[in-house]
Amino acid sequence: GYKWPYRFNEAKKEKNSFLYFGSSGQVHKGLDLLLDIFSEVGFPCNLYVCGTFKDEEDFEKAYHHELYECKNIYPIGFINIKSVEFRELVDKCCYSIMPSCSEGIAGSVLTTMSAGLINICSYECGLEEDEVFCLKDCRIDTIRSAVLNFASKNMDWIRRESWKAYRTVNERYSEKCFTDSINHAFDDVLKKEDYDS
Repeated sequence: GYKWPYRFNEAKKEKNSFLYFGSSGQVHKGLDLLLDIFSEVGFPCNLYVCGTFKDEEDFEKAYHHELYECKNIYPIGFINIKSVEFRELVDKCCYSIMPSCSEGIAGSVLTTMSAGLINICSYECGLEEDEVFCLKDCRIDTIRSAVLNFASKNMDWIRRESWKAYRTVNERYSEKCFTDSINHAFDDVLKKEDYDS
């Protein structure tokens, strides 16, 4: 995760605003599913789309209507996480959503957690159930229900879960945690070699 100071400005937060933050492979990461849902007529939530979808011409062409003609879908494209624009997005959104079909540990999820966003993602994103809200599957109905459920939460609940996400990523995924886990793994290997010799 990134070490940003925690901030939560309730006056700026929109509990029906979701951030999709992913790199390449839009279908792989489930952006097609999100666009299908958020583009439904009268859908009451906003989706801010940050990623490299503009580099995938077939995808962008197939989803041109959803990306560019739906008033509740905002096609941001690639964004620098150190930019003012990114800070404004995470100040506005309450949630990050990633229904990916396969990841290691999704760095994009850790990045948005570092910015205090509550993450809704597939089990395939590689995080634990006590760290993020896991979708039981990536069917359209499941994702739609989850989005509507989270958009109905009150701001006190959102504030508590935002702080929990921020604290979790800093306690479990910091550079120090990574270094400690590597050192622990080396210690285990060396102890095993001592035992075997």
